[in-house]
Amino acid sequence: MDKPKIKPKIIIITTFFDPEIGGVEKQCMWLYKELKQREYNVKVFTTDASHSIKKRIKVINESINNPDIYRFKYLFRFKQFFCFAPLLVLKLLFFKYDLIHLHNIHDAHLIICILIKIIRRKKLIITGHNPFVHNQNSLTIKLYHILLSLFINKIDKYIALTEEEEKNVINILHLKKEKIVVIPNSIDESFLMIESKEEKKNKTIHKYLEKFDINIDLNKYVGIVGWYGRFDEVKNLHILKEAIQKTKTLLYIFQGPKNNDYYDYLINDLKDLKNVILINRNLKIEDIIEFLKLIDVFVFPSKSESFGLTPLEAMSAGVLTIVSNTTAISDLMIKNKIDIVLNNSKESWSKQLQDIQNWLSQHQNINQIEKLRKIIEKYKDFTSRFSNNTIISKILNLYSNYI
Repeated sequence: MDKPKIKPKIIIITTFFDPEIGGVEKQCMWLYKELKQREYNVKVFTTDASHSIKKRIKVINESINNPDIYRFKYLFRFKQFFCFAPLLVLKLLFFKYDLIHLHNIHDAHLIICILIKIIRRKKLIITGHNPFVHNQNSLTIKLYHILLSLFINKIDKYIALTEEEEKNVINILHLKKEKIVVIPNSIDESFLMIESKEEKKNKTIHKYLEKFDINIDLNKYVGIVGWYGRFDEVKNLHILKEAIQKTKTLLYIFQGPKNNDYYDYLINDLKDLKNVILINRNLKIEDIIEFLKLIDVFVFPSKSESFGLTPLEAMSAGVLTIVSNTTAISDLMIKNKIDIVLNNSKESWSKQLQDIQNWLSQHQNINQIEKLRKIIEKYKDFTSRFSNNTIISKILNLYSNYI
């Protein structure tokens, strides 16, 4: 009788992990759950770093609650993302595993992981998470890239989120093209199953706002504009102030966890505007789905984004979505002729949202309904390629080449 095939041992390395919220954290948690569901022996090595530089995540017997999660205290931190945990490296030197899947090319442990891979003859896959959309002109980053380029071709495979990231990795880090594969981030299947916009009309937002002790007259608004994510300056929500002022029959609801002082800045900056609500809270997937059922338009004015999961989630849910042209997802939208991508200026956002206000005030117009239907059809076709099932199949196929 044949022995059952033993599943390989995989380590996911990420500086930030649950309960922290962000694109990388979301993808790492999703990957961990997908591998566990398929009975892989998977562990997560992470740090106690929080997105707020002043805070650390408390490590209190976490391995007892989930023996797959190893959270190490970082010794030093450079700016927001570069956090080095010596005990994580020490654990890698002696831990039994077959493959490391490290997330974020600017992870402080990457170069040491490459050296450990060489010493222990293990396999190493990197998902870079496209840092090149952010400012790469600082001397520190340039020196880091020069150092990394000396070792990067020792890895087994580099997962780029977009074709643009692939080009940057080749040009900046001199990684061989054959070592790169393009696999985008994924979105949960739940978003693809949200009912159509026509069915959303009967949903009420009154009960939703009551949960936050918010009581307003909704009759004076023709539509709801939403945003969710981590409150951070890079999200650039303040650029919408002029638009909010000029679209008084649109209700704006922005929500998510506060990351630093930016949430407090927005509260103060927008305090005189009656048609905007800011909600500070952590969001589970069911909270996001509930929110997407209630809004008419999703806005994404970020200064820069490595990918852009939230607009994909909104589009897959059939919500009219507007993104800035300074995000990675905007390149994919333009390439696939998906509306609406804007120049990231106050004037552009103000004009577009005034047009949206006029459009929503005529929502019974048959031509407008047909136009929206066609946009949503394109959304569904576009976002289906990012489904969890599609992306996990590509990642597992990649793993199978090395373990």
